Amino acid sequence: MSRPLFRPGWKPAFCGLLIWSCGAAWAAPAATCDNALNPVQAGWVWTYRVTPGDIKKPTSSYALSRTGAGAEFQEQSMSAGKPVNTTRFSCAAGAQTSLTPPQLGDIKLTRAAVRGLGIAAAPDWKPGATWSLIWDLEGRQSLLSGKATITVRRQVINREKVTVPAGTFDAWKVRGNLRVVGKLGPVPLNRDLGEFEEWYAEGVGLVKSSSSYSVTELMTLKK
Repeated sequence: MSRPLFRPGWKPAFCGLLIWSCGAAWAAPAATCDNALNPVQAGWVWTYRVTPGDIKKPTSSYALSRTGAGAEFQEQSMSAGKPVNTTRFSCAAGAQTSLTPPQLGDIKLTRAAVRGLGIAAAPDWKPGATWSLIWDLEGRQSLLSGKATITVRRQVINREKVTVPAGTFDAWKVRGNLRVVGKLGPVPLNRDLGEFEEWYAEGVGLVKSSSSYSVTELMTLKK
């Protein structure tokens, strides 16, 4: 399982490449965090189906909820009734940025700094709009030390109808890519980790994401 992102919608697509840190649960909704295209509403539960690109792997599902306090919120995913991931976000006028650092493989992080945006504020979504989330990481693997910069770039393409198990939505289509540049000891880590597409509907959030790794679709939204 995984929702893409360095932001909502990424973990499923890239769960084979990235490992996510976890935190504790919070309470109370945060108005400064709410974004019509990625709502932060206490009590809402999104359920997603994940279909792997490898047909030999089984389809899975997970439930997602968000709770916030002040200018931050947490996003928790559950699968088969058990917690899977908890990701922290900071907010500014609806724009959202992940505060939970990724980790490449079994590298132990010693430093993590983030800049940019994971999800732009809803008024900024228009065809051609772009934004990036950039992580500067340092870590160790056994006796080797390393540094890497991971960039997640998104661009709004257009609005279109998209049909998923939860229904048909008028959604913004977003295209993105993930790239890592760095070195572990003498070994370069420079590589593109793949492209992806996402669809976001106002008042709902992510309804679909697609990459070569998996397709994630909204099954239900309980408010």
